[in-house]
Amino acid sequence: EGGREQSRSPFRGGGVDLFPQDRDEADESVVVDTNFRTLPDVFAFINGPVETSGLLQSVEPAYRATRISRAAVDDARIEFLIPNAIPRDSDEDANAEAYRRIEAGMIAGRIADLCDPVGGIDIADPATGESRKATYGDGALLFRSFSNVPLYERALREAGVPFTVVAGTGYYERQE
Repeated sequence: EGGREQSRSPFRGGGVDLFPQDRDEADESVVVDTNFRTLPDVFAFINGPVETSGLLQSVEPAYRATRISRAAVDDARIEFLIPNAIPRDSDEDANAEAYRRIEAGMIAGRIADLCDPVGGIDIADPATGESRKATYGDGALLFRSFSNVPLYERALREAGVPFTVVAGTGYYERQE
C-alpha cells in the first residue's frame, strides 16, 4: 500500500517531489496494487471520487485503483457525523472551538452506541475471527495535533467512554 498519493504525510518524511527522481534512479520498479486490509466498500468510497475527480493527476497522471483482496460485508463501514451549522460571530477561533465541541460530543456518543453491550455492533475478533460485540479497545481516534484533544477528552468522559491518550509521534513511526 502507499504511493505518491500518500506522500503528503509528514510522518514518513516523504515528499511528492522525491518520487520521480527516486523512480528514475531505481534499478527496478515494483507495482504495489493490492490492498490486503481495507474492505471493498471503504475502497469504493475512496477510489470512486479519486478516479473521477482528477485530484491526483498532478502526482499520478495514470491513476490505477487499488485492488482489494478482502470479501465485502453487508455492514456500513463509513459514517459522516456532521454537526449542524453554529451561529457565527466575529471570533473565528471561538466558532471553530464550538464546532469541535459539538463534533466531539457526536463522536463520543457514536462510540458509546457502537460499543453498547446490547445494542452495539458485532465485529470479527481479530485474534479468533469469531463474531463478538465491539468494545472500546477496538477503536482509536487519531488527531492531527493535540491542541484540541481536551475537547474530545471531555466529551468522551461525559459519554462514559473510557480512553487513554498516547502523546508524541511514536504512533506514526511504527510499521503499519
